[in-house]
Amino acid sequence: MAIARREMSYRQRLRRVLKYVSEELAMKRAFGGAALSLGLLAVTAMAQDMMRGVDLSSPDMVSAEMTRAEVEAALIMASGAAPADFTGKRLSSLDLSGLDLSGAIFRAARLNKTKLAGAKLDRAILDQAWLLQADLTGSLERALRPTLPARASSEPRSPARTWAPTCATSRWASCARC
Repeated sequence: MAIARREMSYRQRLRRVLKYVSEELAMKRAFGGAALSLGLLAVTAMAQDMMRGVDLSSPDMVSAEMTRAEVEAALIMASGAAPADFTGKRLSSLDLSGLDLSGAIFRAARLNKTKLAGAKLDRAILDQAWLLQADLTGSLERALRPTLPARASSEPRSPARTWAPTCATSRWASCARC
């Protein structure tokens, strides 16, 4: 009988410990899930609230510190190694339509209400640029259009340069034995 009592008390203790541990884990999961959902809610609210302190009618957001002629001069002076750099510039409400802005750097520039219709924006860097109510008609289609490499000659490729396998010794059609 003494052995049976020890086994019973051991089993009861083990059940109590397992019950306590499972209740503790369930409580941690519940509190962890609640904390996670509150954290995600707070992050979402912060993301929506980012524009609250921004004054869109301030001179920083509506005025330009350069004219179109100065922008054109900077573009003329630019080269492939040193592209035109408009980082942090206020260029709001300018008419830059039709300009070749390829490779220009507009990092953190303010281009609010700027007319960029038909402008060439190939390889232009617009990281963190403000483009609120900017007119990009025709400029994005040109920048996003896939470009194909130009052929060296206008004549069609010969059948010997196709990528179709022709024999067992060679995987490609340009095999010297064929």
